[in-house]
Amino acid sequence: MYPEDSMEQVTVILPTYNRASSVEKAIESVRKQTYPAWKLIVVDDGSTDGTWELVQKIKEKRIRYVRNEKNGGPSYSRNVGAKLADTKYIAFQDSDTVWHPRKLERQVMELEENKDYIMVYHPYHLSGAAEGIYPKQSIPIEEKRGNIYKSLLYCSMIGTPCMLLKRDIFLQAGGFAEELRCLEDYELSLRLAKMGSIGFLEEVLLEAEDSENSVGKNVRNEIHALFYIMTHYYDDLEENPFAKKLLFNRISKLAVENQCMELFYEKAEKYLFDTGQNLEDLMKLYQAQ
Repeated sequence: MYPEDSMEQVTVILPTYNRASSVEKAIESVRKQTYPAWKLIVVDDGSTDGTWELVQKIKEKRIRYVRNEKNGGPSYSRNVGAKLADTKYIAFQDSDTVWHPRKLERQVMELEENKDYIMVYHPYHLSGAAEGIYPKQSIPIEEKRGNIYKSLLYCSMIGTPCMLLKRDIFLQAGGFAEELRCLEDYELSLRLAKMGSIGFLEEVLLEAEDSENSVGKNVRNEIHALFYIMTHYYDDLEENPFAKKLLFNRISKLAVENQCMELFYEKAEKYLFDTGQNLEDLMKLYQAQ
């Protein structure tokens, strides 16, 4: 590694809300990084379980604590942190994930050696009901690296805490979509992939848990987010009908299995209004399942 004073600084942004049981472990995994040129901004999103008091007890000059006046959600909190950052690169940690020690070192090196990349990500290991390595190892490497926008239309591959990216690109892209409380990493990845080339490291550098109380487990939020993606990427999905079918099948399956058909019809009606698509074409997707 280069001397620390010549290294590019990285700001790590960690939003947290009522995660007193796990946030300390997440912070410690940042503190144990072999890459020393990091700063950490912990954004508390109005916790009421002692999270705020807990994180303030961690004495580390590289950590800054910020508290939102009201709960704004993870996307809002990450955007707050990114605006406060003053470094070339930013990364995102979640309050219930653990980084491997060489994560930042490996990612910064990859970005520094490949100047055309705007972001670098890596696989993660998920424990729990859906245990496995993500993105799936069966996906060809050429679909995970480079100009991957079309590949992303078919499936989400980039988890938020797996990202290391250029801060100016993140701000230029508009940050996370604050109206989303689920799949915001997927939607941001789509926007970023349209802006430039993305790097991928073939090395698991993060441990995550498939927790039932995760923000991303809210089915109603997921249905809303999927319709949001179908609306905002309508033209590109029209050119990739199989990708569109996969997204719509995912929505309808969620709605049926979780008895959310009222929400499904509400969001479908708005989708038809916003895109100008006719009901018959949408029903063809539903009938083709």
